[in-house]
Amino acid sequence: MSNKQDDFLYNAGRSGKRAGGESERRDKRQTDYRTEQYSESHKVGRFEHEFDRLSDDFTFLGSDSGKPDSDKYMSAADLWWQKKSASTERQSQFVADYRDNRLDQPNAAYPRQTASPNSETDYDVQTVAERERRAAEQRELRRHRMRRQRRVRFRAGILLSLILLTLILTFVLIRLIVNRSANQTGLRFITSGTLYRTVDGKAIVIRNEKVEKAAADGFVQPLAGEGERVAYGQKLALISAEDIAPIRGQLNDVLQKISGREMELISLGQSEDAQKIYNKSEDSLRELVRSIAVAAAGGEVREAKAAGLRINSVLENRNRELKKISFNDPVLKDLTTTRDRLERELTKKSRVIKAGVAGLATFSVDGFEDKLPGDKIDTITGDNLQEIFKANSDFSDISGQTAKDHPVIRMVNGLYQYFAVLVKEKDLGNFNDDKVDIYLPDMKYELKDCRITHRLPANGGTYLFIRTEKKVEGLLRERRVNIQLRVSAEQGLIVPFSALKFSGNESDLAEMAVVQSGFAHFAKVKVGIRSGDKAVVTPLNKDAGITAGSLVVQNPAGIKEGDKLE
Repeated sequence: MSNKQDDFLYNAGRSGKRAGGESERRDKRQTDYRTEQYSESHKVGRFEHEFDRLSDDFTFLGSDSGKPDSDKYMSAADLWWQKKSASTERQSQFVADYRDNRLDQPNAAYPRQTASPNSETDYDVQTVAERERRAAEQRELRRHRMRRQRRVRFRAGILLSLILLTLILTFVLIRLIVNRSANQTGLRFITSGTLYRTVDGKAIVIRNEKVEKAAADGFVQPLAGEGERVAYGQKLALISAEDIAPIRGQLNDVLQKISGREMELISLGQSEDAQKIYNKSEDSLRELVRSIAVAAAGGEVREAKAAGLRINSVLENRNRELKKISFNDPVLKDLTTTRDRLERELTKKSRVIKAGVAGLATFSVDGFEDKLPGDKIDTITGDNLQEIFKANSDFSDISGQTAKDHPVIRMVNGLYQYFAVLVKEKDLGNFNDDKVDIYLPDMKYELKDCRITHRLPANGGTYLFIRTEKKVEGLLRERRVNIQLRVSAEQGLIVPFSALKFSGNESDLAEMAVVQSGFAHFAKVKVGIRSGDKAVVTPLNKDAGITAGSLVVQNPAGIKEGDKLE
């Protein structure tokens, strides 16, 4: 192969390798050619060696006739020439192909190399070395990229860990500072308000209750809402031999459509009487919604639930009044016809339970309704009350399926309810008057102006029967409650009871360490009513500067006059 061909192929191959947009087909063709060229070089070398050997045989190893073995010599020479010609043709074809594919451009990135006498072998060796070098570079590049990614992930993990550690340390430091300040100073603000002297105990709720029972086995379908105030003779529930819930669901859907249609007709001004009924109910609903909001803001869940039940009662009453009004609307007429049909079907398949008395309806019982007749307080004995105090039962919901003579609904006369409280003999002197204010801490109910109507002597004290008409709805599902009977009240400055330092036998005089300009100053006070961990105090020296908002040391033990407080 000539030097020109060698240089051309070298540049063509380099250009094909470095050109980013060239196809793999050209690279493969170049590789195949170089491999074949390398193989042909070795084959040609072997043929040249065979030719030299046969030439020696022709000169020195003649036959018996003195002539060389011409057949053997010519066979090897022809074979060598054929292989050489074929190799030259393939090299020419490769060059032509590269010219056609515009691969004859010189590659500036790789300098030209001068061909050596063994250019074919040297070129292939250089190509293999170049490939290995590039492969090594690619591997090193991938390793470098992976190392960089690992470093990035490691740094991100370290940064996240530092952030979390900083947050944890900040939280711990805040807690330590707060606890240290609390332990060192124990400062509390003085407030103003009212404290009550109370007699605490447990009470049993007594109501005038009546339980309606099922006449036969069947399914209970309520018609009145839980806690709803119902009128005498109003339908309370249906009892059927089969489950009528699907029919009841259809009826509810129809009732909703009727209500929507009535609102639409009222908005069009087609019934002034219906508008008056809606306006009246809207006023009641608005007041109940306001009551729910106030109760929810104050955490009075029971009061909010009772107001929600009263909303259902208002809606039921509105629907009963609207049934009496005719709108002369064909759509509404069809809906009312469907409603009447479903109600007749329900009535046909079930028995109706009606309210025997007016009051509040609830679907829960505890089994003590007959033992605590609210309309016969004087018949209740101490043994009845002790039995209920010892019982561990509570109200249970009446299930959808019942049996004969089992409770279906409980009716409560909503006018009054009673609290039976056992008061010890030493505290009876506080209740000579018939009026008393009570407080239910669990429900946060404050019931004022309650009246003591009956007293029942018992072992260890006397049962006081206290009547009230307040919060009846909120206590429908309560039988035993914690109660506080308020004996007296006092208004003034309120401090923690632990802040008072008593000396001598006078239990109503004490000292407390007040913070003034960062230093402790002891002031004498008169102690009034104590309730729990708080007490009402009155400064003996009006110029001591003790007012609401002042700071007082909660635990003055170890504090001296003039100590600096942090």
